Amino acid sequence: MLPGTPVPKTQRVGSTDGPLDYFAYTLQTETHSYFIAYVDFPEVPDDARGVKKILDGGRDGAIATINGKLISEADL
Repeated sequence: MLPGTPVPKTQRVGSTDGPLDYFAYTLQTETHSYFIAYVDFPEVPDDARGVKKILDGGRDGAIATINGKLISEADL
């Protein structure tokens, strides 16, 4: 459903649960940038606290990758 073919990239990243494969796809057009990424976790927690830990780790990793700063966030 993208306006072109995204470029795939896979890398192994460290986590508190050991190394994980990180899959990313990027597409740049003249006016837009598209970015899709995911990680397949070997075990998925079945409680809200465990899910929040995974999501927070992904957020923190993404911010660190670009040397960014979290301005605000809200639970949905």
